[in-house]
Amino acid sequence: MIEYNIPILISIIIGISSTLKRVFDHKYDRFEPLFKLSLGILAGVIYTNPHNIKLGILEGIIIGLAANGFNIYAQGIKNGYANIKMYRNNKR
Repeated sequence: MIEYNIPILISIIIGISSTLKRVFDHKYDRFEPLFKLSLGILAGVIYTNPHNIKLGILEGIIIGLAANGFNIYAQGIKNGYANIKMYRNNKR
């Protein structure tokens, strides 16, 4: 059986993190990876495996790190596109 709840949890954690980032006006950006990891562990223990704590913590770590890695990857794409656009504007 294929489980679709892990990508959904990753998306929810990214959404909560970006919402809190806007609410607190980027004051706590340095704690964002730790916050995502904590939310991932919490989601892993409560939602994915409530009966097996060790497996829930492991899946939670995977969820939190995936949410953090996806955010870093998306920022790299955004910055790369901005650099290409700036290069094309300066070339003219």
